[in-house]
Amino acid sequence: MARIDYGRVKVRVSETEVFTLETTLAAMSKIGQLFKDEAGMRGAMQAASQFDPEGMAKVVIAGAGLDFEEHDRLAETIFDYGAILVATPLIEYINGLCNPTGRAIEEEAEKVPGKPKKKATPPSS
Repeated sequence: MARIDYGRVKVRVSETEVFTLETTLAAMSKIGQLFKDEAGMRGAMQAASQFDPEGMAKVVIAGAGLDFEEHDRLAETIFDYGAILVATPLIEYINGLCNPTGRAIEEEAEKVPGKPKKKATPPSS
């Protein structure tokens, strides 16, 4: 289960444990440190995409501001609950960190000075 509001994502890691992950520069920097040997944010995304409870625990620790001492317990909790259930909200969270305002890439591309605007295409009959 995930709820994202471009500031927070709630992620359930067990029947009784839900964490609110904050979309902050501090969380992004912490993920970069925890995944420094795995290419930072790319490594975090890969951990979630590969349903790796150890890597997913690192993302939760960074986003929720937990101590790393929680890592082993949290990884075991994620494994027991089902890594596939935790992966989707973590992927949403990592995407939110990389785009904290939620603006579409196309919207930003249209703001580039000197770039011609797309012309509206009339609907075909």
